[in-house]
Amino acid sequence: MNKLSALNKVEEYMTEDLSWLKTGAREDTDWLMFVAYRIKAMMLNSVYKKNQAIMTYEKQELNEDYNDFLDMLWTMQDSGIFKFDWDRIWKQRDYQEIVDNIGLVTERFGYGVAVDLMNLINEFRFMQSDSEEFIALYSEYEKHMLPLLMAGLSKGLDAVDDSKTGKEKAKYINRIILTEFVRLQKERDGYILIRESGKRYYIKPELKDDIDCWKLLTKQTFKFVGIDNFESVLTRKQYQFLIESYMIVKGHCDNKDMEWFRFDKKGNVKLNKRKLSSELGVSEVNFNQTMKRIQERIDKVFADVFSEYLKNNR
Repeated sequence: MNKLSALNKVEEYMTEDLSWLKTGAREDTDWLMFVAYRIKAMMLNSVYKKNQAIMTYEKQELNEDYNDFLDMLWTMQDSGIFKFDWDRIWKQRDYQEIVDNIGLVTERFGYGVAVDLMNLINEFRFMQSDSEEFIALYSEYEKHMLPLLMAGLSKGLDAVDDSKTGKEKAKYINRIILTEFVRLQKERDGYILIRESGKRYYIKPELKDDIDCWKLLTKQTFKFVGIDNFESVLTRKQYQFLIESYMIVKGHCDNKDMEWFRFDKKGNVKLNKRKLSSELGVSEVNFNQTMKRIQERIDKVFADVFSEYLKNNR
């Protein structure tokens, strides 16, 4: 299959009403239609959720009316009299079928109820897929979501097995689209994926301006007691090694080199020993051993040095 042709065809299908696929799809239906349907559905669902949030939080004065509206719709559906496309009504907020058959509502529930229902449909017009508000919101979401969804489709087309059936290919590609969309959206929003204890987490890393680079290297901070107070307990090479390590870490902190550091699942920054040892020109094993010996020497005298500092700064 030509990849560019498939991408263009999916975009073309997305301009059509594909709701008929739920009940009218056949074995020979182009499987790319199901992909287009899924992509469009993801964008529409995002808009529906946004509209729901707007109604709940920004238009709270409408909550009571909205609950009344839902009660009326549930009553109509439960009555079993109205053979409407309730799936479309609930999921797409498309009430046109009710409007077209308002006479049936009048016959069953009376004129007053029918008038109330029409008023509520008009009141919540902004939530309907053919309203100006909805179309504008959809356009906004499409601008941000579609490039990521199409990138997922592109990756799926590269990986799909052409020997599979159309249904199998659509299912496989739709799964990749969702996975890639989540990954790309997180990446765009500044999140990174980390693995910890066999699990995957998306976190938003941050290198704060006041980060203590000494604490990344050692157990202690030397904000108050300068590192020069420990020069005498370290060998010349150990002291030089520690200072050089600190300067490298400090440089990357100052430059906000996010990719140079590691982070835990809570977003806390951690030292990347592999990258640091590489810049120092030593193996990671050698780095760990050297830092262990340095830490042991500092630990032996740190309490005394800190006590002396407190005594002199009362």
